[in-house]
Amino acid sequence: MVLSVIVYGQNYFEQTLDYNVSNDSKGFNFIILLNQLPSNSVDQPVLNQLKRKKITSEFSSQLNRTIFELYKKNYQILLSTYFHKNLILSPELGPIHQYHQFEIRKSKENLNSDRKIVEATFNAVDKFVTQEKQYRPLCIIIILPPKDKASLEKAPIYSISSFNLKRDFAFVNVYHEIHKRRYLFPSKVIIYENLLSKNAILVNNS
Repeated sequence: MVLSVIVYGQNYFEQTLDYNVSNDSKGFNFIILLNQLPSNSVDQPVLNQLKRKKITSEFSSQLNRTIFELYKKNYQILLSTYFHKNLILSPELGPIHQYHQFEIRKSKENLNSDRKIVEATFNAVDKFVTQEKQYRPLCIIIILPPKDKASLEKAPIYSISSFNLKRDFAFVNVYHEIHKRRYLFPSKVIIYENLLSKNAILVNNS
């Protein structure tokens, strides 16, 4: 399957699937982060520190299965990615209610940083939430660009180690954005490497 990169994104979510609000729908919010890093990579000091603190747990479940389980529990599924909208038809994903396409580049020469991408995603979530009048549990999926997209840079490409360290810090950016928003309390973060991953890491973020 060929997926194309875009230059211009959008600052809002658009509906792709109807959602029925239920008064019985309660629970943790979930943020699913696809960071393009193997969970056993040594160049992840942030994640490894969380593991040492025993606030993470590993589980086996493909991404589409996890999404579908949350969908059945009436979570509203929001997807933020740099891929074209046709990604939501991919068998590697489950049902998606809302779709957001962020900018991968800030200019012809440079990519947006992970911090800017995460910030743009949560700002779009803010706009979506303010338009809704009833509570619903959210599942926010963020697909960060893989390392090969750094070839868009005119500067030398980062080494694998440098990329891993920068991407590992993306979790801190996500954590920071979560704790700026009361409507996301309580929440948990699930980290996958990519769309095809069969294992994930749950971070108890409440």
